[in-house]
Amino acid sequence: MGVGVGAIFHPNTIPQAKLEAEEPEQEQSRVNISDEDVAFWSSKGVLPSLTIDQIRDVARVFVNGKLAGSKVGKWVSFNQRVQLDEGVNELILLSEIVGLQNYGAFLEKDGAGFRGQVKLTGLSKGEMDLTDSLWTYQVGLKGESSMIYSPEKQECAEWSGMQKDDIQSPFTWYKTMFDAPEGTDPVAIGLGSMGKGQAWVNGRHIGRYWSLVAPESGCPSSCNYAGAYSDSKCRSNCGMPTQSWYHIPREWLQESGDCQNFSVGKCHASNTQDVVTEACAGKDKCAISVTNDVFGDPCPRVVKDLAVEAECSAPSATKELRDNM
Repeated sequence: MGVGVGAIFHPNTIPQAKLEAEEPEQEQSRVNISDEDVAFWSSKGVLPSLTIDQIRDVARVFVNGKLAGSKVGKWVSFNQRVQLDEGVNELILLSEIVGLQNYGAFLEKDGAGFRGQVKLTGLSKGEMDLTDSLWTYQVGLKGESSMIYSPEKQECAEWSGMQKDDIQSPFTWYKTMFDAPEGTDPVAIGLGSMGKGQAWVNGRHIGRYWSLVAPESGCPSSCNYAGAYSDSKCRSNCGMPTQSWYHIPREWLQESGDCQNFSVGKCHASNTQDVVTEACAGKDKCAISVTNDVFGDPCPRVVKDLAVEAECSAPSATKELRDNM
């Protein structure tokens, strides 16, 4: 069995549970907006714009906790209309600078993040230069520091259940459960639809992933490596994801049915053993609907899992079921 947890920046699949996350590098400031500015925007039917001279590689802007805009590029300008309220507004600039497409000579000198001035334009009296404002700075994911990717730590977070029609959002942790494949063949997980982020299985870090699609053009009809090096030589798989499958060592997985590492947690239905015993004791096989209607809901808005260890014996022997949630 495996427990998969990942910090996803652009998800479009439906895992079982989610938890809001934060981005690696964050700069935060506050902007005070007057009633005169609000009246000006209302009369003109426009919104102010946030401008940044240059960003690399990915920049995202949040205003009062809501994502206002994003930009991807190598030292490109950023211009985004933003919705500001009268009074104090919280402005957060987030920069993704790790695990992106970046290679070549003197890369360490090129840097990443933000360059130049940060301004708010379209005010009643012109523009507001935020470059030298008081900014606070934060690095890393809160989920990493609290180790919620570890099976022992996941109960410390308040996970919420998901449905297939739920609206997806960036900066979110997701988790799901899966059975270990039978046999001895190598195991890989397909993350081609998951966007960009990091993944863990049973608390072990697979690494970073990114569903980056190669350019549509640039693949030659023939390949010849002779001569000076060029990154355009012998390109292949144009228009295809650069990587979709990621290896999981089998020793990281728990075989299906091995419940020795499970224990009763904080979210435990007291009638679990009675339900399982009634449904399964004395039978060759059984099926149990793992729903709140059957077990109750001891902890609302938390995804539950059922783990059962059964000892099978001859028909004349006593059947015993142990519930090891």
